[in-house]
Amino acid sequence: MVNKQYSEKQLKVIRGEIPLETVGTKTALALYNKAVANNDVEIAKSAQERIEKAKLETIDRNRKRARESARRCYLKIMPGNYEWKQPKSNVYTEHQKQVIRGEIPIEKVHTNNLIHIHQKALTNYDYELAERVLDIIETRRIEAYDRKYRWRTHVRGNRAKKLSYDFDRNDIKNEGLSKYEYGLLNGYVGLSECSEDELIRLINQLIKQNDKEKLAIAQLLLKYKQDPKFIYITQNHWEAINLIENMLQIPIRRPWTWFKSETK
Repeated sequence: MVNKQYSEKQLKVIRGEIPLETVGTKTALALYNKAVANNDVEIAKSAQERIEKAKLETIDRNRKRARESARRCYLKIMPGNYEWKQPKSNVYTEHQKQVIRGEIPIEKVHTNNLIHIHQKALTNYDYELAERVLDIIETRRIEAYDRKYRWRTHVRGNRAKKLSYDFDRNDIKNEGLSKYEYGLLNGYVGLSECSEDELIRLINQLIKQNDKEKLAIAQLLLKYKQDPKFIYITQNHWEAINLIENMLQIPIRRPWTWFKSETK
């Protein structure tokens, strides 16, 4: 037999001694269940409203904590928070010149070497070069942070995925999908939070359901997951630079023009 008697805490909430808006989801849910059992419609309605609001408050707190954590981690990788040793000379080495001219692929250059180039560029008032190199340094550090964050998200597994489920359950009625799958297709769950295998399983499921519209979306997500470059207008770096230059109507300096006067 169900115990219909309210607890002392629940009675205090009902009497207003404890404001309803201050209780959490667990307390509000217990009150709601007890009110339903007692057929106390008004109390049940108030408790249900508090449950929904408490859920939103929890989601908001989780988001704020995540943003603050990300902000702290991001600040740690920003160049302004590092004290770089000044180079002994402001003269570019031959190796550094080759890097600047693009003769050595930038992906083969260690970040420390880029820092030295950036500092020498500032010393020599080559501000355009300094900014370009600094942008590469910052991009590398942001990417390093992203990889680390994605790994942490992955190892947290289902808990991390559940934090992304901040949409209404009513949205997925008659969709034939789990909440996670629906979230993937509608952008509630980021691609960094899922694996290729999960997308492939979703694609196979949509094939069985003969849902061509969602299948097309899932297939595009998988292609982007496997190679983000597939959406680019061009795969050629310098063609892309030409397109940007034409769009901005501002000349963009090419690497091979640096130190050109020295070779004459």
